[in-house]
Amino acid sequence: MVAPYELSIHEYLRQLGSDAPTPGGGSTSAVVASLGAAMALMAANITLRSRKEEPNIQALVKAFQPITEGFEQQCLEDIYSFQEVMDTLRKKAGEELLQTAIQKAAEAPLEIARLCLKALELCEQLAPLIQKNVASDLGCAILFLRSACEGSLLTMKINLRYLTDPELVQSLLKEKERLELACREQVNRTMGRVEDKLKKIRGTSHV
Repeated sequence: MVAPYELSIHEYLRQLGSDAPTPGGGSTSAVVASLGAAMALMAANITLRSRKEEPNIQALVKAFQPITEGFEQQCLEDIYSFQEVMDTLRKKAGEELLQTAIQKAAEAPLEIARLCLKALELCEQLAPLIQKNVASDLGCAILFLRSACEGSLLTMKINLRYLTDPELVQSLLKEKERLELACREQVNRTMGRVEDKLKKIRGTSHV
């Protein structure tokens, strides 16, 4: 399978809408998260056009780099781990190998959610620094990241139904709940900052 990030948007959407099991919810959440991170970077870079020596914004731009790379890596991990589950079932490789594969399939989208939270934390730092005319773009970035976080956690949860280790299931559920709460609180705080920016706009154009 060709990696989603190597496809045109048109081809990716064609594959996504097909009857193939991948790409699915987890990997698509990673793609959505990448769009959110890219929009946040756009807001930062547009601001830098007029404030080229702003060290705080420059630092945030650099901080986004490993996160965007992480989304791409975890997108592939989600696809490959699910494929491993399907291959293990097809080969009838045994319950132990199947459980290991399912655990990996559950942990891949969990890592996407962790990266979403890190990206949202950077958005909160970025919000007071950006120009007012890109506040709506940062707001879109935050909403994309929130959706990606929620989508990846939903994908993770569905995989838990097939795990037989109750302690592992409870551990993963606990982490899911922690990330859900942290994401919700982070989004509320950061969108509040964005709304404050939007209130200050008086007919400025997006240039």
